[in-house]
Amino acid sequence: MSNKLKSLIVGVVSLIAIFLLYFGIKFLNGQNLFKNKRVFHAYYQDIAGLTEGNSVTLKGYKVGTVTHISFNPERDNELEVMINIENDIQIPVNSKAKIVSLDLLGTKGISLILGDTNVMVISGSELESEIEA
Repeated sequence: MSNKLKSLIVGVVSLIAIFLLYFGIKFLNGQNLFKNKRVFHAYYQDIAGLTEGNSVTLKGYKVGTVTHISFNPERDNELEVMINIENDIQIPVNSKAKIVSLDLLGTKGISLILGDTNVMVISGSELESEIEA
């Protein structure tokens, strides 16, 4: 084989390996790259140990994940939590994103508490926040 052909084979194999590594990391983080996602924001004074990758549940059923947590200086340094919802559930405007303990070990997650209005939120909207006492 010529050097050009060997270089081409190495390049193709390298690209495939990088592609598989990227999707493998996303899979291990609990992110599904092939589902339609909607992003919502919630703001908290204290997140009580919530971390990126934690589950978002509705009545105990996992409907999404926490994807990003950051300080928001425009809101008096509250913590902004980005939530990806992977299901097509309709979320009323007056719903709450409540930080709860998911198990006896203290693993934190967000439980969605659906509101009672007929007006639904759209992707990018802010959800009212609450923390379990």
